[in-house]
Amino acid sequence: MLLCGFLALSLLANFLHNFMYNKINARKKEYEILLMHKAKMSEIGELLSGININLSSL
Repeated sequence: MLLCGFLALSLLANFLHNFMYNKINARKKEYEILLMHKAKMSEIGELLSGININLSSL
């Protein structure tokens, strides 16, 4: 009886661990996509600023 309870708890713990692991990885991917987008927008802003400075000096 005690062994069945331990087995049930270990299966539940394994299921919860896998569920949270997948949820965290999904959120991590979302944040990585956002971070890449922010980096691209920052780089584009710097390039446009440089072009604007060059055009202003003409």
